[in-house]
Amino acid sequence: MTNKESALAKGIVITGFATTLAIAPGISYDPINLPKMLTLVTGAFFLSTFLFKGSRDFIKALKVVVILVGLFLSIMAISIVLNDRPISQQVWGIWGRSTGLLTYLSFMILLLVSLRLSLISDFSYIRKSFEKLSYLISVYTLLQAADLDPINWSQKLMVATLGNINFMSSFLGLACISLFARIAFESLPLLSRIHYFSFLAHCYFISFFFPILILFYTST
Repeated sequence: MTNKESALAKGIVITGFATTLAIAPGISYDPINLPKMLTLVTGAFFLSTFLFKGSRDFIKALKVVVILVGLFLSIMAISIVLNDRPISQQVWGIWGRSTGLLTYLSFMILLLVSLRLSLISDFSYIRKSFEKLSYLISVYTLLQAADLDPINWSQKLMVATLGNINFMSSFLGLACISLFARIAFESLPLLSRIHYFSFLAHCYFISFFFPILILFYTST
């Protein structure tokens, strides 16, 4: 991996790690969404600098994706102009849902940067980093399930640092896919297979069966 590829991959990983883990309990009226939005936007606009160098070749290679992203952002811009909602709300989002133009623009930048990296390198480093992050999320979720969360949230839920049990389950569900692919398609030593299978079962239990058990017992 060249220096440019390494810097790009590390930038994507740092942005992903920081956004996933960013929380500000006790110092923000919205301790999850606002810190994540700030982190995501900062990381995405830093990574956007990689799109300007050699952009002609990149656009030529991924013409369809670039056109679709441009069309999507254009429709959002038109919606802001024609919509009667406050512009600030459409740019930043509403309380508890930071899904305004800035967030979507940041996601589009991350998409394009990731696709650019895929043209010159592989995603092995990003994948390994994502799997390591899933360890942290699963451990924190278990702490919350055992009522050992060091942070005194307003609600006692299994959400890790993601603010929603569905987001937590989706995150660990993606980890399950990555781990299953390793077991099914890679030539691994026996100990590695046992390790990945154990963590796969662990993530699957936390993300699927455990929330169902909690909902069952709390509703009866």
